[in-house]
Amino acid sequence: MESEPTTADTALRPSRHSRATTALLIIGAFTVFATLVSRGTISSVPAIGAITLAGPVIGAVVELVVAFGLVSGRRWANAAMTPVLWILALSGVLTFLASLLGGRLDIPIGAILAIWALRAPVSSTSDPAPGQSTWSGLAPILVGALLVVAAWPVIVPIATQPGGPLLAASSDLHLELAATPCVGEAGVADDPPEAIEVVVRWSWARGEPVRDGTDAVVLSWATLGGDDLAGYYLDEPVQQLPGITEEDRSGLFAVYRSDLAVRGFEPGSVTIRLRRPHELGTGPGLVQVDATYAHHYLGQVRTTPQGVWTRAEVVNCDW
Repeated sequence: MESEPTTADTALRPSRHSRATTALLIIGAFTVFATLVSRGTISSVPAIGAITLAGPVIGAVVELVVAFGLVSGRRWANAAMTPVLWILALSGVLTFLASLLGGRLDIPIGAILAIWALRAPVSSTSDPAPGQSTWSGLAPILVGALLVVAAWPVIVPIATQPGGPLLAASSDLHLELAATPCVGEAGVADDPPEAIEVVVRWSWARGEPVRDGTDAVVLSWATLGGDDLAGYYLDEPVQQLPGITEEDRSGLFAVYRSDLAVRGFEPGSVTIRLRRPHELGTGPGLVQVDATYAHHYLGQVRTTPQGVWTRAEVVNCDW
């Protein structure tokens, strides 16, 4: 017959206290490392990147604080230990199942380590002395913070959607486009103007708490009527407002960047001048100008800018 484990054998078994210390140190350190490595690849939108990384950083701080508290024999750390392990285990399992449903495989390292620590028995030597409170004020704060972190995958999409607390919506932007004059100097019909000044103006109904990032305005134009090869072309650069710079120009479009760190969400404008080619004679015609505003600019496909959202206006200048 097998003999029952002696008291000495039980004492030699790893306790939950020691396993939790190891697990929380590994999870916290790994989270900090992963955050540092991926901080520049989360999102090109500063607010989205910051809020996405805030959850893992808070979680790592909680895990490391509890781990060092256990090493120091703090009563609040002993009180927070088991709830913290259960939160890590359950949230990790749920994240793993969600990844499977999404067609990918995310190995829940944190959940595996937390379950490994929970399987160890609680050591009586790590318990506070009888008759004293085991639940100090710091323990519920740490557990509550980790519960919030566990809900971070739900919080982030809500907080970062346009119109939410961090990002303005397209409806918050007021965009105006004007082109003048639309007749020649003599004011005669069918006489195209020598130059057309195009102005895009915008203002915001609300701003964002993070004044950072880049917006863009893309202007494109087409001359209709007459020789297709004799269309209005972009004149020399015009002085723009501070924080607004010309990124690209061609015969058919121009791209201007607006630095939100400089301009913030104050009203702004972009001005260009289109010049009449010598080949364009008199006769009816028009210039169609398109302006597209891209919030948190992500580049462009041909003449169409990409961003968190875009707004467009069109104006015709005919004679």
